[in-house]
Amino acid sequence: MESSEIRKYLHDLNNALNAAKINAYLLRRMHGEVLDRETVDGLDGAIYDAERLVADFHRKVHEEHASPPAVPTAQLARQSDAKIHQNDIYLDILA
Repeated sequence: MESSEIRKYLHDLNNALNAAKINAYLLRRMHGEVLDRETVDGLDGAIYDAERLVADFHRKVHEEHASPPAVPTAQLARQSDAKIHQNDIYLDILA
């Protein structure tokens, strides 16, 4: 599965989860007095489990597809020094 497909799937999962949360809220708000405690607890538990699954999936997708490979600290320092030197040259040209 390509990154764009995975991101779309994740977006769709988030939308479905948000719709479920809204429906659960409305159900409690409109019919809370007739729902037994076990039903409300089950609803809350299902929403919580879905939130965790989506969050875990989102984290895994981000780790696998969005993070660049690790760059050694020494290489980052050299890149930073080169950028500073480049900026100094640019400032000299402007002066």
